[in-house]
Amino acid sequence: MGFYLCPSCHQKRTLLFGEQLAQDVFLRLPHRQFVFAIPKCLRPYFMHNRTLFSAISRLIFNLIQDYYNEVAGREITSGLVLSHQTFGDFAGNLLSWKNSGFSIDNSVRISSSDKKARESLAQYIARAPVSLEKIRYEPFHGKVLFKTPKYNDYFKENFKSLDVLDFIALVTAHIPPKHKQYIRRYGLYSSRSRGKWREHEHLCRLAPDMQACS
Repeated sequence: MGFYLCPSCHQKRTLLFGEQLAQDVFLRLPHRQFVFAIPKCLRPYFMHNRTLFSAISRLIFNLIQDYYNEVAGREITSGLVLSHQTFGDFAGNLLSWKNSGFSIDNSVRISSSDKKARESLAQYIARAPVSLEKIRYEPFHGKVLFKTPKYNDYFKENFKSLDVLDFIALVTAHIPPKHKQYIRRYGLYSSRSRGKWREHEHLCRLAPDMQACS
């Protein structure tokens, strides 16, 4: 999946990515979204050493796999699509000063019959750092106004005014280095495992595209 600095251009790629994942990858099973938040004090290490994302990706998959093994009481095989988003809540990064701690959220659950929700989730994990709907350029002052949907109690406002060069610096900081993968697939959703779906009848029955088992 490529990255476009222009939110509009990136949105086109995001829609195509969500469609491809929903139609070719996601099994017709319930899915759950896990969101891992890294403490702000550790984020500079990831900013300056992007290879750390590879190691933490495998760690997160192993944690989730072990969790489901423990819940099921036996060894099972799961599938995971993992996306690193260096921007997180971009609005929160602009309007917040408090140090955040490590947290995990898994409140989003998608039923096996909700294909549209699976596609929307795929689009969400591949979205651009900033939306065009939230920014406005004022050429007279040379400022970019970044609006947020929520009122910030500390700043007593729901927008932030930035110099153009400062805004560009904030956005470009999230462009991944060349050839670095920010979206990875593990378990049943890895390319190697998907190539063996045809060997398992129960997976073929759940495959989004029956051609995967032909």
